[in-house]
Amino acid sequence: MPRRYLVITPIGTHDSAHKQWIDPARNFDLYLVNYSDTPGMYRDDADRYFEIPGFKLQIVAQAIRESREQVRQYSAVWLPDDDLGISATQVNRLFRLFEENDLDLGQPAVANEYFNHIVTHREPGCRMRFVNFVEMMCPLFRTKVLLDQLHLFTLNQSGMGINYLWSQNTLNRKLPGDPLHHKNVAIIDEVSVIHRKKQSRSGPYYQKLTAMGIDPTREAEQLLADHNLSHVMWHYETYSTKYSRPLGAPLAALCKAKRWSLQKFHSRASDLKDSIRSRIAPCASPVILCGTHGSGTTLLIKILKQLGLFIGEDLDQNLESKSFRELNMWLMDLGHAHWDYPRPSWKPDQQKTISRELQRRLNKRFVAFLDWQRQFLSLRGISFHWGWNDPLNTITLPLWLRLYPEAKVIFLVRNGVNVALSLMEQESDSERCGTLIQRNARPGHSERCRDFDESFALWDSYSEIFETQSVAAIPGSAQLLRLRFEELVQEPTKTIARLARFVDLPAVPPGALPVPLDSMRAYACQHSTTGERDFDKIRTSVWMEHYGYVQNMTY
Repeated sequence: MPRRYLVITPIGTHDSAHKQWIDPARNFDLYLVNYSDTPGMYRDDADRYFEIPGFKLQIVAQAIRESREQVRQYSAVWLPDDDLGISATQVNRLFRLFEENDLDLGQPAVANEYFNHIVTHREPGCRMRFVNFVEMMCPLFRTKVLLDQLHLFTLNQSGMGINYLWSQNTLNRKLPGDPLHHKNVAIIDEVSVIHRKKQSRSGPYYQKLTAMGIDPTREAEQLLADHNLSHVMWHYETYSTKYSRPLGAPLAALCKAKRWSLQKFHSRASDLKDSIRSRIAPCASPVILCGTHGSGTTLLIKILKQLGLFIGEDLDQNLESKSFRELNMWLMDLGHAHWDYPRPSWKPDQQKTISRELQRRLNKRFVAFLDWQRQFLSLRGISFHWGWNDPLNTITLPLWLRLYPEAKVIFLVRNGVNVALSLMEQESDSERCGTLIQRNARPGHSERCRDFDESFALWDSYSEIFETQSVAAIPGSAQLLRLRFEELVQEPTKTIARLARFVDLPAVPPGALPVPLDSMRAYACQHSTTGERDFDKIRTSVWMEHYGYVQNMTY
């Protein structure tokens, strides 16, 4: 007996996201279309299965034609890419909201920074937005609408531009009348997806098109010209969970009022940059990640990024924002401190002045932190979840909280022995490579980190400063989440779910995250002769006792 709804997704890689939808409680059947060179890939996961090479819309169209009568039995059909993070429970909810609102065409919003079109990015506080555009990444059709428009899927090779055509055709289904009042096409903000891969012109999709001599941009432009369609995307009414009246969208309204294409809008960047710098930086409260160097903050920020947290475009190899790191180093210099001697001497009466200058410097650097799309996403301020990673946040947090008093703070704590060993290993690697880096750089050359006692003392200092000074600056206990590195790698499902709730982002199963979680890293100190030699010092550490590590030592 078929379920009420159907999900059809092309699969061709060994990290396909469809695994998260295999749930006995789901209200949809799963139709997998294998376009890879591996016959039978994931066949056992599917309620229906089809194999055919090609591009998404063409192979999906052929798969539907092969099972047209069976597909006709379903109320609605969703066509997601195989790199989207969303749970089966949320897919169930997506279908329910789609039918409850009597939609013909829709899609979930995109929660993280890898969105292809500004209009599809999630709008916080909104239930849904009625739009004139639903993209190819994850369209949801009423079954009759899908079957009526199936011929559009093969109008060109790349599939580019076809999403404009099916959107306009669906709006026109409710003629006569002004399409603005045809509330049958929407982006559903109550349910969102995580796009796990950034679109790249050097990716396999574009490489294959290039090899075939196909220019997808030219195909899209030709299709739009043939059907007299525009690139302009807008949403004309928003249903909010906080307000009963419709809320407008400044970007879309501006484009529509000026009859600008998005390309022309973006060309006005130089005119708007000063306005952006002055308005965007003080808005939406960030997530601030703290933790000693070597405590695993890079692993944690990778996970947060996959959950949908925007962490900046100006990243170094440790996924630390260069803009915020420079600001933190400036703050440390003002306090006559460095990352390996972290006891700044900011006087209480100076902190207000320092915060004012910090705000000014942040405004200048904030545009570099954002990519070009985010600069124009909302002139009212940031409308997406964002934050940054830098171990120096552990020390400078009180000054950042003066700018963002409602910020959410995550402190990652790890066994001090492991941290000390990690710092020594980094210093050893630096010496082997002949790298001489100034002491206040990150991670940086440090004489202290050649010695285990000094490296452990550095961890002790960071822990003491955070617990005695930084925590006192946090306005409310609900704004602080302490995580243990050991729990993260040993109990990832439970810990990541807790993390997702704290930052108010949809959880993604650990198996769907391209982040290796090695549980043995939790026990590195138990294999260290260095740890054995210094156990007396470790045992007397107040913070090793405070975090519960002394009881678990096996030396």
